Amino acid sequence: MAIQTLKDVLPNLAPKEIASNELVRNQFIETYKKIHESSDSEAEAFYEKEKSYYIMALNDEKSRLTTCTNLSLYSSFMECAIQGLSTKKQGQAEAYYECKGIKRIVDKKETWVNTCFFVVMAYGELALRKRYGQILHASNPIVVYENDTFKPKTNEDGDLIIQYERSEKSERSEKVMKKFKEGKLVTNDGDLIVEEKDALAIAEKGKSTIKACFTILHLPGGIRDYKWLDRDDIERLRKKSAKMLRNDKGNALYSSGIDGQIDEDFLRAKCLKHAFKTLPRMKHDLSNVKFEPESIEEDDDIVDGINSDFTEKKSEKQQESKEKDGNLFGDMEDDSPFK
Repeated sequence: MAIQTLKDVLPNLAPKEIASNELVRNQFIETYKKIHESSDSEAEAFYEKEKSYYIMALNDEKSRLTTCTNLSLYSSFMECAIQGLSTKKQGQAEAYYECKGIKRIVDKKETWVNTCFFVVMAYGELALRKRYGQILHASNPIVVYENDTFKPKTNEDGDLIIQYERSEKSERSEKVMKKFKEGKLVTNDGDLIVEEKDALAIAEKGKSTIKACFTILHLPGGIRDYKWLDRDDIERLRKKSAKMLRNDKGNALYSSGIDGQIDEDFLRAKCLKHAFKTLPRMKHDLSNVKFEPESIEEDDDIVDGINSDFTEKKSEKQQESKEKDGNLFGDMEDDSPFK
């Protein structure tokens, strides 16, 4: 009896079965071990966790991932091993699987094919840039409120820095939320907080309008690079989002925060993405990897899955783009993702 290979098995698997297949399992573990120089137990543990996250992603009907080609699903799952990033849904999520419609030439006819991509988010990109030594550290992005002191300026050496000081109101609100998260449900007045909404309400009394968000990139050579988004930048990104999504408000997260403001975690991720723009771009044109753009309008070479209402005509160059398969079933090379 002939030995079956991935090329033989993959076309016959159901989308949800791909990650659990023994051949895929072995390829995933061996790839992770080779690239990340990990032990058997570390690679196996990573595989088991990511297999469960993969299945969870496909169980979400809204994702339309089960409509993607098996080859793209397999390639994206393998990219998880190659990049060493988790698809776990969490506060500082690193990556996720996404269904996108790609124009293909099938039997000499143009057609849209739902394709799965492994999308690297801001914190995943940070992990990759740190791994390859481009960034030593990035300070947690800080949201700046109306009452806080925030002033970009140059220091004595001519370097651009930020003068920042948190107001007493902002300090108090942070302390309230910290106590709540630690299970210490008591306010400064000694009142018991019985629900999360009460803690949020008390904390927000100390905050006001968001006016900026900034981070500091610590680069080789002792360089500290300050990057920020102000109100105008946030509004610019929102308008780009609204234009792409063809609505008035753009991504819902631009107005899902307190008093209709931008969601703070969303803003922090956007601030990181903005900070990365001055660094060398990440290389991802030869695989099923996408790096989440600062604004969705920048991601204009592919569109949402076939079931979307997207009808805007693409440029001739974009329409003629073809799939680059790569060596999907062979050895994976450990290559720096920077151009």
